[in-house]
Amino acid sequence: MGEIDWVINFKCKLKNMNDLKRLQDLEFKKIGYWEKHTLYEDRIEFIIDENYNSCSDLLYVYEADEKICYIGKTDVSIKSRLSNYKAGKKGGSAGSTNQFVHEKILNLLKKNSRVNIYVLIKKLDFKFHGIEISLASGIEMNLIKEFEINGLWNSRGTKNQNKSKITNSTSKISNNINNCFKFKLKEYYYNSGIISFGKKYDKFLSNKGGIPVKLIIQDDSNIIYPTFTLSGENRKINGKTELIEWFQKNFNINDEVNIEIISETEFKIYK
Repeated sequence: MGEIDWVINFKCKLKNMNDLKRLQDLEFKKIGYWEKHTLYEDRIEFIIDENYNSCSDLLYVYEADEKICYIGKTDVSIKSRLSNYKAGKKGGSAGSTNQFVHEKILNLLKKNSRVNIYVLIKKLDFKFHGIEISLASGIEMNLIKEFEINGLWNSRGTKNQNKSKITNSTSKISNNINNCFKFKLKEYYYNSGIISFGKKYDKFLSNKGGIPVKLIIQDDSNIIYPTFTLSGENRKINGKTELIEWFQKNFNINDEVNIEIISETEFKIYK
């Protein structure tokens, strides 16, 4: 099958993707599984085929009871990426996502569910103006969107579910210079759809990571529900594809955008 035919075939299968068989049809391969630690109740271990230890630039999926639970992409080796979930530490090099997924896996294992690990390792001989195209990077978000209706861990549920979880318990912060600031779109933030907050704004922000928040983009007609994360002591909003598109459509690298902290779970970003 040619490379273009493979992509067309992938898109056709994606439309009907709703179970484990579809994942296998898309050429994902099972390479291992998670299990409870033999000595410690709060620890987990992964067992994978040693032939895949050093593989990178791939998509991986966790599946339990024929349900897709989590979809991820790794640029480092799959063994290194799984080690972060195994540790599941608060702060440090293992962020809130690692801790969140660690706990989800552990909960399933305690219910005696089998949590399997699948990967998609496929190289496409595609280039755009001489730049190599990564299949894993190209299809990750579409894959997540197709499966998230079933409650993927990636998004802590669908957008509507995230929206319903955002409460009004946190009082609004009165508009003043202290909670409004200009954010410089350095290359990393520009290309990743991320907003990072300085330490002086900690008093306005949550101490809990992995929670959905409301982000108003420019005006009330454009609202998304990204995730507020903690990595060590760094507080960030990860807006992913939607924020990347807005950044790249309206700004250049190193331009400044205005950020307003309305409450712990509500923010506004505008030109």
